[in-house]
Amino acid sequence: MQHQPQAPLKRRALLFLAGAIFFVSLGFGFFESSFNNFAVTELRLTPRSLGIMESARESPGFLNALLSGATVHLPEPAVAGVCLSLMGVGFAALSRVLRTLGLIFWAVVWSLGFHTWGPVSSTMALRASPPGEEGKTLGWLNSVGSLAGLVGVGGVFLLSGHLALRSLFVIAGGAVLLAAACAARVPLASTTSQARPRLVLRRRYWLYYLLCFLDGWRRQMWYTFALFLLVREYDTSLRIVALLVFLGRLGSILAAPQIGKAIDRFGPRSVMALGYTAIAAIFAGYCFLRLPLLLRACYAVDYI
Repeated sequence: MQHQPQAPLKRRALLFLAGAIFFVSLGFGFFESSFNNFAVTELRLTPRSLGIMESARESPGFLNALLSGATVHLPEPAVAGVCLSLMGVGFAALSRVLRTLGLIFWAVVWSLGFHTWGPVSSTMALRASPPGEEGKTLGWLNSVGSLAGLVGVGGVFLLSGHLALRSLFVIAGGAVLLAAACAARVPLASTTSQARPRLVLRRRYWLYYLLCFLDGWRRQMWYTFALFLLVREYDTSLRIVALLVFLGRLGSILAAPQIGKAIDRFGPRSVMALGYTAIAAIFAGYCFLRLPLLLRACYAVDYI
C-alpha cells in the first residue's frame, strides 16, 4: 500500500496547484481577449486561414488519449510543468509572429500543452483533495480559475490603451510560465498507471457520445468565428472585446448556481433542451442580425 500524504502535505499541494490554476487562467484570459484583434489587425487573417489554424490547433485535443497514455508512467507534477511550459512559450512566441505559418506552428505548441494540462490537473486535484472533500476542493479550484480569468480579461481592458497588442501575449506567456513553476512543485506521491483514470467506451452511452460530438462541433465554430466576426466585420475594438468576454465570464459564474438548481428541479434533459434551443436562436442571430450592439449581446449571452 502506498503511503498517503499527510494533511499538511496535501494543503501544500493544493496551494501550489491553486497557484498553477490561477496563473494559467490569468494567462488564458489575456490571450483569449487579445487573439482575435491580433489576428485581424496584425496578421490580416481571412476566415479560411483562421479555420485552417484552428483545425491544426485542435489536433492535440483529438490525440489527447494517446498523449495521456504516453505520459501515464510519469509523475503528474513533472508532466504539468512541461505542458504548461509549452503553453507559456507558445503564448509568448505569438508576439513575434509575422505570418500565418508561424501562427499555426505556435498555436499547435501551446495547444499541445493546454490539452495535456486539462486531464493532468484534474487528476492532481483529486489526489491532493482531503478524503471525502473532492467535490468541495474541485469547486474551490474552479472558483480560483474563474477569478483569475476575470483578472486577466480586466487587465486587457485596462492595459489595451497603454501597451502594444503583441505585448499582451508576452504577459500571457509569462503568467503561464509561472503556472508551470507552481505545478512542477506540487508535492504528490508517485502513482502507478492502475491509479490513473482509464478510457471507458460503452454502446449504451452512444447518445451521450453523440451529444458531446455535436456540442464540441458547435463550441468550436463559436470559439473560432464569433469574436472574429465582430472584430473583422464590425470593427469591434480590443477594449470592447475584453468587456464582452468579462461580462460573459462574470455572467457564467453568476448563472452556474441557478442552472444547477434548475437541473435539480426540472432534470438535465429539459435544461439541456432549453439551453440548446437558446443557442440555436443565438446562432441564427449571428447569421441574420446586422446591428453591432445586438451581435455583441448575442456573444455575451452565448458565452453564458
